[in-house]
Amino acid sequence: MHQYSVGLDVHSKQRTFVIADGTGTVVAEGEVPTTPAGLKEWCARQASPSGTPVALETGTTAFFVARQLSTVGMAPVVVDAHEVRLKAHRPTQKSDRRDARELCEGLRRGAGEQIQALEALLAAHQRPFAADLQRLQTIPGVGPIVAATGVAVFADVQRFPDAKHAASYAGLTPSTYQSGLRDVHGRITKRGSAELRAMLCEAAHHAARPQHPLHPYFAQQCAKHGYKRAVVAVAHRLCRIMFAMRRHGRDFDVSKLGIDVGPFEHTSVKLYRLKLVPRRPGLRPVATPAA
Repeated sequence: MHQYSVGLDVHSKQRTFVIADGTGTVVAEGEVPTTPAGLKEWCARQASPSGTPVALETGTTAFFVARQLSTVGMAPVVVDAHEVRLKAHRPTQKSDRRDARELCEGLRRGAGEQIQALEALLAAHQRPFAADLQRLQTIPGVGPIVAATGVAVFADVQRFPDAKHAASYAGLTPSTYQSGLRDVHGRITKRGSAELRAMLCEAAHHAARPQHPLHPYFAQQCAKHGYKRAVVAVAHRLCRIMFAMRRHGRDFDVSKLGIDVGPFEHTSVKLYRLKLVPRRPGLRPVATPAA
């Protein structure tokens, strides 16, 4: 058993942490910003030994925080957010500190060992679907958990007539209200499997990196509608890609995405810029600001 257990309730701007020793006594708690620099500073200040388990909930920033924790020597353990709510037994007293404390306490009581046992059981059940799982993991950003969720939810893909129906089954298609001349499209329906929808959104965050093949599509959607809607749009497309790959039994193929493969050089042409006036002979010219 590790000397310390850490519970981390993560949000986009800040995270609440609780650290307890082996007896359950809280030795530290507080808040830190959700940035790589803030995480490194927090780890250095707490001086936790390498391999210390850190429990955090599933969410839109879980993969980012887990990756950062791994780089600094921590052992992240991602727990289902619904499970945390059930264990807390406080439906009307929800707070970040309570969630972090419950995560820490669950980790101290042996949640890590239970997760390892469940992962071993999951690996045994995955053997008959090894080919499909390996095929889906050829998609950049899709790991074993996302692939296993897709295989489990879609099951027999032949029951869907096309990829659009598969995306609708996952609740990633926009809601529609059409009557006469009125035709309105709203938010996604969020019907069907919430687990698959959450996993696809987790994988869609990887498209924010320029090295991802869906980055051009993500950047276009992000410029038009913002980051969150771009993530949902990429998740929708990932759902259709996974369905097509399973239905046709093919690996991920970049040529099917309708994009060109580079490298490309981007040149920006501007009509105006600040004047460059040399400050002193031998020095680099500097821009003079407007009066």
